[in-house]
Amino acid sequence: MIHEIHAKTILNHVKQPDTYFGLKYNMNLYRGCQHQCIYCDSRSTCYQIETFADIHIKANAIELLGGVQK
Repeated sequence: MIHEIHAKTILNHVKQPDTYFGLKYNMNLYRGCQHQCIYCDSRSTCYQIETFADIHIKANAIELLGGVQK
């Protein structure tokens, strides 16, 4: 099932930057997955996703990035 949520943040600073790719930030647009692969790292309890099959889409992602002005 897909749910829209109102997120507080969308862009996060990476704790250990990747010097090979120059990665300093990451962006999470959603939580959960309908594929439910048993080997997926996202299923880890550290992500605190109770029902992995439920997709939570951050509906205000563009506004959080400052891309839309009303």
